[in-house]
Amino acid sequence: MKLFICCILTVFCMNLYASDSRKNIWLSCSYYNDYDKLRSTDDRSFVTELSACYDSNTIYLYSEKAFHEVHIVVTDASGSMLCEEYTSLVSGAEHSLFIGDIAVGEYQLIIDTEIGRYQGSFQIANE
Repeated sequence: MKLFICCILTVFCMNLYASDSRKNIWLSCSYYNDYDKLRSTDDRSFVTELSACYDSNTIYLYSEKAFHEVHIVVTDASGSMLCEEYTSLVSGAEHSLFIGDIAVGEYQLIIDTEIGRYQGSFQIANE
């Protein structure tokens, strides 16, 4: 029993440390005009459609809604594209995007989906 409790505490502490190293990217969304046509009847207003966070070299996306045509772009402060990916997001699964060792500075995350464009800024700082 003690071994079981130690294992549970170890896993909990590892998850707590891993989640502490991630920082949220607050996303705003501009919905397309035909969003109401694309909504399915089982959509609920309280569903978090898309959230993002990052650590030093990876962006993590999570959605409770599946997206099939997703275009992800990361740009620097001058607007130069650093990373681009076309993908699908599975409902309830985390998607990671490796952005590499980028310099300290301000960056923009742009995510185009079939319902709208999500945008958010994040900053890489000296640790």
